Amino acid sequence: MPPFFDLFRRARPTRYPPGYVPTRPVRPPADVGVNVKILGGFQFEAGRIFYRLQVRNLSEDPLGKVEAEVSFAGDELGEFIKSKNSLPMLDPSQVANLDCDFRPFYRLGTGRAVVKAGYFDFSARMREELPLSGGELKVFFRKSNPKPMDEDAFRIASSGLRRWEVESDILPIPPKELFDELTQRALGMNLHGLKPYEAPLLYRGIQRFSGETLDGRPVLGQVQVIGRDDESKFLLYFWAETYREGYCAASRMLNKVKWREDIINRILLPGAGANP
Repeated sequence: MPPFFDLFRRARPTRYPPGYVPTRPVRPPADVGVNVKILGGFQFEAGRIFYRLQVRNLSEDPLGKVEAEVSFAGDELGEFIKSKNSLPMLDPSQVANLDCDFRPFYRLGTGRAVVKAGYFDFSARMREELPLSGGELKVFFRKSNPKPMDEDAFRIASSGLRRWEVESDILPIPPKELFDELTQRALGMNLHGLKPYEAPLLYRGIQRFSGETLDGRPVLGQVQVIGRDDESKFLLYFWAETYREGYCAASRMLNKVKWREDIINRILLPGAGANP
């Protein structure tokens, strides 16, 4: 076994006698990554999008300082809040995740993550840098038809679905105008509007929507706006079979909404308070 400190020395290039040609490479190229397997893609939770890199150590030695950096090619769809993440060490056969949170701009379209990863390979005694193929983010909404139902049927239908949620901070928009705009945007998605509820004094407006896509997938939504005078905030829900479908429905609704810049800039991130 080599002396302990030899494990941390950078590998030196192998020197051959003049005219000697090796029959096999001394070590695989750095971008092959024979000692590590990395899988990545966009993941969706209730109101949250993040890019997850799953790193698996395939060697019999630990991997040191596993780092990942993610950027996004397609600025109109969103941006990464946390573009870098790292692990101090990955033991043999260990699997770990690196998550980078993504802030969506609620537009329709297609973009792709650009991913770079690196780690210290103790078996080769040098640092490896791996350019990876980033996952694609497609945001589209399937055409839908209205599906009339009452409040009881709505509650039953939504109980078995995933709920995507969008919450805003305080907006400089009169609440009645904001409620009417969001309601019209939802109806423009060819959804059925249930009976709305509005309380004018300290304004509160609620309306639910129901429909299904042409291939029979349910789409349910709810708009809630509260406010007074010239200030308001909203809470938007979409229920669908997957979180991703709920996100796509919210993106379709907010894609060309009035006051779009004010609204998108004041959408709260999951687990956060007011945006600075």
